[in-house]
Amino acid sequence: MDGDTEGRGPSGGKFNVKAGSPLSPQSDRQTVTFSNGQTVVVNKAVAEQFRGFFNDLIKFHAPVRGVFGFGMRGNPSEHPIGFATDWNQQSRNKVTADVQQWIDSHRDLLRKLERRWGISGGENWHNPDTGHFSIERIFGDQHLQAAKAASARD
Repeated sequence: MDGDTEGRGPSGGKFNVKAGSPLSPQSDRQTVTFSNGQTVVVNKAVAEQFRGFFNDLIKFHAPVRGVFGFGMRGNPSEHPIGFATDWNQQSRNKVTADVQQWIDSHRDLLRKLERRWGISGGENWHNPDTGHFSIERIFGDQHLQAAKAASARD
């Protein structure tokens, strides 16, 4: 849509930065509070996409807690710039039992919400990373409003 920004990397890492990249400055960060009171700090350019995505998960009774955004990585990643989150991850591709159960029983819904909010879910990758969510496309105002309207209809 008009105003969207598409990343240049592969799926799941379209906005990856190099391994060991420093965290984005404080001025790029925003704390997002979800409808259940949980919070995460992400890049302000994608804060509303993560807010919408996790609020939709909450609406469908997902156990949303333990969400982390910014972080240093020893591999190419979107975490240093705040374009990725980890949802209750214990380690790569391992989440708590209740989160795994919710994901397993709501796969189609999860994919729908990922598409709606411009997110790539690690559970779908060739080398899976369940619980990890990366921005695939930065939404412009028109796309963000369309996603919010679709969410309101659910």
